This record gives sequence, C-alpha cells and structure tokens, in this order.
Amino acid sequence: MTRVRHATMAPTDLKRSRLDNISLIPASLLPFKEDWWALAGELPAHQVLFVVPYEETQLKRVKRAMRRLVPQLRASGRQVTAVSARRLG
Repeated sequence: MTRVRHATMAPTDLKRSRLDNISLIPASLLPFKEDWWALAGELPAHQVLFVVPYEETQLKRVKRAMRRLVPQLRASGRQVTAVSARRLG
C-alpha cells in the first residue's frame, strides 16, 4: 500500500525551516533572480518584498492581491515593501 501525500501537507524540512524574508514577484522576473534576491537580502528579517509589475494587464491583479494581503501580513507583524519591476529589469 502506498502512502498518499496531500497538497496541504508541508514537507518536514519546510516545517522546521525559518523564513527570513518573503518575496512575491511576477513570473516574468524569474530571469532576474539575482537582482530581486539581493534586494530581499538587504531587507530586515521578517519583511515582505512585493515586486509590482509595470504591465497594465498584470497591474490590476497585483493591486487587488496587495489590497488583500498587505493588511493580513501587517497584522501578523510583517513589514511590507513594494518595489516597481522597472527597478529590477
């Protein structure tokens, strides 16, 4: 019999890890990983980095997500920093 792992279960290593910073970036900036990774590394611990896309079609979705997520993140004690994607790429 095989053990079924559900998508909601996090791996043990991930449960034990500590996250210093969280970076939320558009997939189009994955080639610029070194740039936003360095920027996130400069932030104080437990801070969230939002990289906001400059394409108009993505911008509406990101603004809607930020309106929902930012208050929740701040309520949990995290500081949120937003940066334009133009700064990185």
